[in-house]
Amino acid sequence: TSSDGTIFIGSTKGLYSMSVKGRNFRAPRIVDPVTSLAWHDQLQLLTVGTEAKFYTIDERNRIERFQWTNAVVEMGPTAQVFIDKHDGKNTSQLFLGNPICINTYDTTTKVYGRMGGIIDMFNDIDGVGIPYGHISIMTNQGNDLWIGTTKGAARFDTITQTWAYYHSVRWIIGSNVTSIVTVPSSSNIYHAWIATEQGLSKVTIDGTWTLERKAEHF
Repeated sequence: TSSDGTIFIGSTKGLYSMSVKGRNFRAPRIVDPVTSLAWHDQLQLLTVGTEAKFYTIDERNRIERFQWTNAVVEMGPTAQVFIDKHDGKNTSQLFLGNPICINTYDTTTKVYGRMGGIIDMFNDIDGVGIPYGHISIMTNQGNDLWIGTTKGAARFDTITQTWAYYHSVRWIIGSNVTSIVTVPSSSNIYHAWIATEQGLSKVTIDGTWTLERKAEHF
């Protein structure tokens, strides 16, 4: 949803939008089933993924460019989210999730990247890869990227480049994550509400905790 009240809708018959006046339109030439989309309000940029292509659409509803999937973007992206770099250059990075990895797109340089495959003892020993694939949902809270998969949720700190993996009943009820919503509590604390087929869980991210405070608590 944009700040002016436009709702972008990805459907099995292509891309649509609904304005506050209730008028619909179909974006030109995108009539294939949409697998994911994302909107950046400040850049007035819409990104759309299908099984075959990845599109960037400008503020005039014109296709700025597209890339074939299985080229710079691997497979049809199943989820997308923008995260601003806060570098003073109005730079934002788009994260595109799919069943096997996360691709990235820099809105300034127009350069694509890849965040490795699944982490295991033989792959990505530096921790760059994703904890698990089959990404169904992505969102963010500040610099934290959240992904939901068919086997739990994960949080990626884009500053420290580290992962935290939330799986099994120790963290969440159920495995198949269907939705994640983050709710700020204060400048250093926020809650992640994680929905699964078995129920709803809340994970609190508190940046004020230290090892000493944890020891005293337990």
